[in-house]
Amino acid sequence: ISISTEVSKKQTISKIEKKEGKSGTLYLVTVDIDLSDHQGSLITEKQSIVYLQSAGGSRPDRDVKKPTNKPDFTANFTADEVLLFRFSALTFNAHRIHYDKEYAVQEEGYPERVVHAPLNAIMLAHYAALWLKAPLTAFSFRAEAPVFLGEETQLEGRKQPDGSIDLAVRTPDGQVGLSASASC
Repeated sequence: ISISTEVSKKQTISKIEKKEGKSGTLYLVTVDIDLSDHQGSLITEKQSIVYLQSAGGSRPDRDVKKPTNKPDFTANFTADEVLLFRFSALTFNAHRIHYDKEYAVQEEGYPERVVHAPLNAIMLAHYAALWLKAPLTAFSFRAEAPVFLGEETQLEGRKQPDGSIDLAVRTPDGQVGLSASASC
């Protein structure tokens, strides 16, 4: 594929499930994404998105899962408002929690703007490739708690016996904001 190749994107909602969780009613929406050119499919992706009713967006008080072992790799990452704005523009994400502080605080109840989970995932994937010293062939992630603008997060990697790496974005209070796994 070259830079001038015309690529099309097809997104399909393949499943919607209503569930009751600790925080109330939530909906699990599965979106299948296919990028293709004139010869056929190039990349497929399956996204599982959780939509939940919220009484506010602050980080919930909960027991912080402390890791049982020290990470093999670490790096620090702090998103700034310019990065959040640009990432919103790049991904066509118009949700105001990522770039409008007044809206995030007054309407959604967050203490600050929210760092995009996919942005944290991209940072983890970047570091995983550096740490493993090879291009990634598989990567999956799950958002677990909000990460807020200005927070210094710790990106962590733990090698697994099969050569893969378990990854996490840890918030300043020790919560896992995003977990992931990667392999080469």
